[in-house]
Order: sequence, then structure tokens, then C-alpha cells
Amino acid sequence: MKLTKYNHSLHSRYYLDEDDECFYFMEHQPGGYSASPSNSQISNLKKPISAKGSTQWKWKELAISQFIQDLKSLELSSENVVIVVPGATSKPRESSNFDSRIDQVVDGVFENHKSFQVEYLIEAKNEVIPANYGGSRKKEDIKKNTKWNGFNGTVYETVIIIDDVLTTGSHFKAWKEIIKENAPEVKRIIGIFWALHVF
Repeated sequence: MKLTKYNHSLHSRYYLDEDDECFYFMEHQPGGYSASPSNSQISNLKKPISAKGSTQWKWKELAISQFIQDLKSLELSSENVVIVVPGATSKPRESSNFDSRIDQVVDGVFENHKSFQVEYLIEAKNEVIPANYGGSRKKEDIKKNTKWNGFNGTVYETVIIIDDVLTTGSHFKAWKEIIKENAPEVKRIIGIFWALHVF
């Protein structure tokens, strides 16, 4: 699947500026899971933890595998080490309700790649309602509920944040600001999303 660069003039987002670097593979349409194949993929990826053990769970696992495959097609320079970060979900990692889908995607792509360093820099402090179920999309709310875990390895100049859907850009912007505030050595922060929501 082809990776597309977010174009601010075509898909303006309140929280994003022209200097924000974001990329996506497909477009997520209004209208629910049946509106498009992309919607179906995202719906499957976001199936809740409560579906585990049911016949629905295999569709989530297939969506995770497909996201991994799409990310493997990335043509990023291997000359310099970059840091890859899973986007934070609405639950802390220690929560029984934590959905590890993005962690799994990041681990699946970059596990043995010498030019990437995986870091779990951010996560939710408290359980909140997911944004796609009516939770806050305000950047300041997201920042207040995002825990900074810090680096376990060397800090490099480029960080890539992986997440599922770019909607308003508030989550990416909040995470970008948190990284810059805590790690000024990082010079470039890129967002790579499976889909861009088209309003």
C-alpha cells in the first residue's frame, strides 16, 4: 500500500501546522465500518479487548498483521538510527483494558531492524474514554493525561510515532510537544498513520 504525505492545504487539521510531518496509507471515510474497505480494516484493528476469545478477535489479529505488512514497505534511510514510538492509547499499559495493538505493530515491523530503536516513550496516565467513542480531542487534555516514560537507549535526532488514524491531529501534536519538551535533542518528529480520516 502506498504511503501518502499529509497535505495541509488539502486536508487542513486544526491542530496541525504546515511544518508537521505526517504520512498515511489509506483514507478513512465517514459512515462506519461498511463505508469502505479502509473503514473495515480500522474497525477490525480497533476491536475492544472485550472481544478477545470471540470469533471477532481473528479479524483484529489480521488487521494488526496487515498494518505490519504495510509498514514494512516503508523506504526510510537506514544510514541513521531513528527512534520508533507507539502512539499512546486511552489506557495505561498496566491496565487490564490496555489494547496493545500499536505496540504489536511497532514490535512486528522493527524487532530486528538495526537502523531502528523502539522506545515506549509515552502512555496514558489514567483510563479515559477513547476519542473515537466521544473522548476528548483537546490537545491540552491529551497532554495532561500522557505519561512521559523517557528513553531506555540512546537519544537520536529523529523520532517516528506510529498510530492508527490521523483525525484532528491533536494526539500527534500533544505527543510531539511532550517529546520536544522532554528531549530537546530530538530535532525531527514524524507521524505515520494507517489511515487519514476524511471529513
